[in-house]
Amino acid sequence: MLLPIDKHIRIGCAGELFAKAWFEERSYSIVAQNWRTARGEIDLIATKRDTLVFIEVKTLPHTALTDLDIIVGKKKQTRIYNTAQYFLS
Repeated sequence: MLLPIDKHIRIGCAGELFAKAWFEERSYSIVAQNWRTARGEIDLIATKRDTLVFIEVKTLPHTALTDLDIIVGKKKQTRIYNTAQYFLS
């Protein structure tokens, strides 16, 4: 028997799968998914040619007109940055 999974977790997982496929269709190679440390988590890490990309996935209703600076605030941006620096080291 499958245990019920929180709706937000299901939506988040679906968003990450969609984002992963979107990047792969555009010739990015996914290096890591849900990469975690004590510093934080990065949803997707991808490469294309000589570029390494750190991706934060947010799954929102298509009708949501929102400022991304509000969704991924300064604190979250700093955590992603610090986690990316740790990944690079």
